[in-house]
Amino acid sequence: MLSVGSLFSGIGGLEIGLERAGLGPVKWQAESDAYAREILARHWPKARRYEDVRDVDRDATRVDVVCGGFPCQDVSLAGSGAGLDGARSGLWKELVRVARVVGCRYLVVENVSALLVRGLGTVLGELAASGFDAAWDCVPAAAVGAPHRRDRIFLLAWRVPDPERDAVRQLAERGEGAACAADAGHAEPRRVGAAPLALMGDPAGARRQGRPEPGERGQGWESLVGARGEAVGWRQAEAARRVGGVLADPDRWRREIERVASRQPGQPGAPWRVVDGRRLPLWPPGSDDLDGWAGVPAAAQPAVRRVADGVRRPVDGARRKRLKALGNAVVPAVAEVVGRLIVAAERERLRTLDELAGVEAREAV
Repeated sequence: MLSVGSLFSGIGGLEIGLERAGLGPVKWQAESDAYAREILARHWPKARRYEDVRDVDRDATRVDVVCGGFPCQDVSLAGSGAGLDGARSGLWKELVRVARVVGCRYLVVENVSALLVRGLGTVLGELAASGFDAAWDCVPAAAVGAPHRRDRIFLLAWRVPDPERDAVRQLAERGEGAACAADAGHAEPRRVGAAPLALMGDPAGARRQGRPEPGERGQGWESLVGARGEAVGWRQAEAARRVGGVLADPDRWRREIERVASRQPGQPGAPWRVVDGRRLPLWPPGSDDLDGWAGVPAAAQPAVRRVADGVRRPVDGARRKRLKALGNAVVPAVAEVVGRLIVAAERERLRTLDELAGVEAREAV
């Protein structure tokens, strides 16, 4: 299993989805809101919790996956328009910093769809400088059965071992050097097929696409230190290339979305429930859908975690906190789609390493 660390955790929507996909355990979480931390403590009692993402440093447990939805207030079209330079959305840099420090293999970033036009290129450039490639898409909550759009961009980044980088630079990327890598390189997004999914360009400008040619070994391929201490060789480079093929495939994204959205009642994570023998949506009808509410037995109302449809006045403090927590949360079913992609990519990576190790062993005989 791949361990998970979470930044800007909220009430753990990303973690729930990733766990449903088979990832975990969650080793640590960072969340500034005290009420949200109480919820996190109830569901992940063994995870370490930080009150500030800036406190997550070298003492944090190494994890395979770092996830987080950084503050959107300055990026959102309804916000100030300060973008990634804003005081709140500017914390996006902590995601990349922590990814370097803990040496994660995968990074999951969530935010409002306005990021596509308000700073995505900057994020991609910083990821490229840190040795990550990335694919992204806008996945609305409606795609997994919710009766509202809630457009959100989900960016999936994976580490690309580059044997042409020297060991000093790789140590810097892990947060163990005086400075991080400065060669942002080419990070212009391009479309894959006809879908909005995009794959980031080669951050180093000269990524190897498979095994080295005869005679190339001995030029540092097996001697450099990787993101988590492993040797960076042609096998790791080829495995990373195949990981990119999985994560940047728009058809695979669509298939995983369809699998999550089409679950039947009774299956874990299904967007349906059964009440009095009737199949009903997990999500409640909208506030103006009187016919929809008429078909829901009173015993089944409300369907959204003890929060009734509509807002009564006055709103008491506890209810206000619950509404805020739900409003800021990530829809777990969408996060599960991303988690399923990571699981598929990791299986391909391990299969590739085993396959190529076997080839090398046979050649050595």
